Amino acid sequence: MRLALTGILIIPSAFANSKTSQDYWVSGWASLPSETIITGPVSGHFIEPSLGVTTPFMGQPIPGWSGLLHIRDAIFWGMPDNGFGSKYNSQDFVLGMYRFNANVVEQINNTSKQGAIQIEKFLPFNDKRGILKNGKGVDFPITADFTQYKFESGRLSEFSVAQEIREQRWLTGFDFDVESVVLSDDGSFWVGEEFGPFLLHFDSSGALLEEPVPHPSLFSPFNPEVLAGLKEATLPASRGFEALAKSDIKSQLLVVPEAVSHDVQLRVSKNDERLLEIFIYDTSKKQYLDKTYLYRKDGEKTRNTIVIGDMVALGNGKYMLIERDSLFGENAKLKRIYQIDLKETDSEGVLDKSLLVDLLDIPDPHYIAPSSSSGIFSLPFDSIEGLAVLDKYTIAVSVDTNFPNQNARGGVAPDDTEIVFIRFNNALL
Repeated sequence: MRLALTGILIIPSAFANSKTSQDYWVSGWASLPSETIITGPVSGHFIEPSLGVTTPFMGQPIPGWSGLLHIRDAIFWGMPDNGFGSKYNSQDFVLGMYRFNANVVEQINNTSKQGAIQIEKFLPFNDKRGILKNGKGVDFPITADFTQYKFESGRLSEFSVAQEIREQRWLTGFDFDVESVVLSDDGSFWVGEEFGPFLLHFDSSGALLEEPVPHPSLFSPFNPEVLAGLKEATLPASRGFEALAKSDIKSQLLVVPEAVSHDVQLRVSKNDERLLEIFIYDTSKKQYLDKTYLYRKDGEKTRNTIVIGDMVALGNGKYMLIERDSLFGENAKLKRIYQIDLKETDSEGVLDKSLLVDLLDIPDPHYIAPSSSSGIFSLPFDSIEGLAVLDKYTIAVSVDTNFPNQNARGGVAPDDTEIVFIRFNNALL
């Protein structure tokens, strides 16, 4: 295994509890180098070299985290999305969860020691139970069913599907585009994805537990029924379930698409693309409930380009959401975290929201993050998609780097995977 690791810096607890004129500030930062490759099937057969990166890769790269779960202390689960950005260029990218330990090193007297992010294990998502070929519910061929990878035209490529993928029925970025994740009390994972869009339920070993759950009216262009000509797409590509959060009711999940349907008949408001429904899925009843919540994004009413990046529960009906544009580097304009309370709405029944963090303007008075400028830290990435609560004063935010095609930090190399810890003066919980 070739695994390059880097460090994490965090301010000591005395600093973290000190008074500051800021409402929030950087309390820690970590980075995983873009060149990190773990042992696994050769990947990247269907992407072009970019930013000095040659392909294919002799293993599996880690292109950032689209889902982030805090386990305890400095231990996390990180989940990449479908890999390289599209269905057909990601069929050799194995989906799953990375468990990692951020070995925290305190910054003392303006000097720092090098720490390390240690990836403890990779948990590949798989269909070893044969759920996707059992003749029930949602069935379709997955990469593991093929002997050779395919081009988008359907023509077979010259590259054989990796033996591990076929034998273990590992799921790949051709099969699903996983974007959001919740850890259940029993250790299983509920995952929101975009090709259905579906809700997927995996056990603690990564095996698909039950049939993928389709939405009653939202269908991606890559939904198996759409591809078979049985349904019409009602969502643009890559606008599925980007956010998934626990409800205060244990059996329920809150499910949030990135954007509204392009079928105006399915919209809450035909003329306002900002207005999203937050859906409720009951895992015990195995159905979506009729009740939804209404949320209004930033941006324009029509041709709205703002999307939801993630959502996480704070408790007692309160949640945080990421809103972001799809720009990066100097062009990035809007990367924000808002707080909502499901009990508080405006006169139109739309959830009130309050700005928690401007991710392009984060005070870093202790200069923890190496790219801070004049005491200000920024996350000018296209896809900011991971959000976790560490304690009642601290959150973590992670980025999906879209490796190897973007360099929001500038320079000639792809972006590293960054996680920033943000501490608040006032308790969030």
